[in-house]
Amino acid sequence: MRAFVNNKSSGSLIDMQDESQNRLMRKAIGGAFLTRNLLDYEPDVDTTLSALIHRITDHPTFNLYQTLQFFQLDFLIKMAFSESPGHLAQGRDVLGLAKQGSLRIWHWYLWQPLPYLEQFIYHSPIWSRFISRPTRWAKTGIERWEARKEENKLEPKQPAKNDLLQKYIEVSEKYPDTIKPATVANLVNSTISAGGDTTAGTMATMIYFLLKNPSAYKKLQKELDDAAKSGVLSPEPRYSELNTLPYLDAVMKETLRLNPPLASPLERVVPKGGAVLSGVPVPEGTVVGCTGRVVHLDTEVYGADSEAFRPERWLESGEGRNQGMERGYMPFGSGGRICLGRYVVELEIKRVVPGLMLGFEVSLILILFCFEGEGVLIGASCERANL
Repeated sequence: MRAFVNNKSSGSLIDMQDESQNRLMRKAIGGAFLTRNLLDYEPDVDTTLSALIHRITDHPTFNLYQTLQFFQLDFLIKMAFSESPGHLAQGRDVLGLAKQGSLRIWHWYLWQPLPYLEQFIYHSPIWSRFISRPTRWAKTGIERWEARKEENKLEPKQPAKNDLLQKYIEVSEKYPDTIKPATVANLVNSTISAGGDTTAGTMATMIYFLLKNPSAYKKLQKELDDAAKSGVLSPEPRYSELNTLPYLDAVMKETLRLNPPLASPLERVVPKGGAVLSGVPVPEGTVVGCTGRVVHLDTEVYGADSEAFRPERWLESGEGRNQGMERGYMPFGSGGRICLGRYVVELEIKRVVPGLMLGFEVSLILILFCFEGEGVLIGASCERANL
């Protein structure tokens, strides 16, 4: 997962194995992702959601995943750099980042079983000069960081931007020993690239599951309509309002349970002294891991129908069972390495999916399976709802 820039392997928060360093890094940058700071990013969701609605209004039959991926790229660039690249407005991959996201994930899946060979080929000072090139994501982060440094020098008295890049720059000034200036660009790159395909795929899957399960679609539609009529939701619903809706939350959790963003094992290295896992002694240095997709289908935790899409399971009574389900729920990882951006993902999902359902009548017209790194392409059709 490490980026390779200027013939050097550059790590990030995701692949950092030093636990003490990881804790310091998370302490330094974690504030940018706390729930109390979500309001900083909601205006960016507003702007991008408006562009998405305009896009769908002008093109009511569309590739669902690709359109949501353009939404995600516009939002991430806006959140990270205060820029509006216009993927939705132009209907194309303006910065060349969409394809890179798919290739990056396929590289992980292909080479995960052969880490030493991958390191020898792609991270070697000898071979890498012929094979490895900085990804478009890495170049984008470095270019924006360099530009911001010059901008801050030329206009030191201007109010600082409130985007993710500026937050990281300020954190690097506050914790110079933990976050070196050269680390800032890679932090931004890893943060926004991590949410590129994963969030777009989750939103597309959530809409797909709802369309394939009409009863769930109707329940969520009723919850949204009732909340709008009773005044719980404002004319342009905010996250703080939508976050109070129990069935919407259950639909989101059920989607992430059945289709977590990463299918590969979340690997860990057994520390010195070894460990005992489920009664089995495991020597130190052993690479162990589990996948959310397997854990989420455990029938003892999620019921005999664990493979079915049934949001109601999250609302059923039984405190002990609900606690077990929450403990086993790991679409964003678990423990000290849980994804920092999970609340931003929830912000997006709970704004975008209800935004589409309140404004349009959505129908599924085509499912096309593609095996060239593009995933599952879903065609959808939207008509203006009679509100």
